[in-house]
Amino acid sequence: MSDVVNVLDTVNPLDAQVPMNVKEYAEGFTVEIVIPGVKKEDVEIAIDQNKLVVTYKHTEVEQEGVTYLKREFVGKDFKRSFTLPNNINVEGINASYDDGILSVVLPKNTPAEKKTIEIS
Repeated sequence: MSDVVNVLDTVNPLDAQVPMNVKEYAEGFTVEIVIPGVKKEDVEIAIDQNKLVVTYKHTEVEQEGVTYLKREFVGKDFKRSFTLPNNINVEGINASYDDGILSVVLPKNTPAEKKTIEIS
């Protein structure tokens, strides 16, 4: 398992500001990223050169006539990228967003069954 976590680990240490979990199951992996208050439409998930890349760009909405007396809600952009293990079925990757947690499911390729090849 440690090899898989190393492969799925963050490419850039500065990206670690957004917490995540990596779970392994017999049929694949799930990467969970905590991003509360983020609209799913503002998150991009892509596969680029065998890397899973999750990006969020925060856009500040100015409210006319509003003066903050205290402001602790600060949105920040983030980008997390992970090198995918070789046994991932890229076409089967899917994602969901529920209660502030983005879950990306990375299914493993099913191993080819043993097959005898006839020589012609």
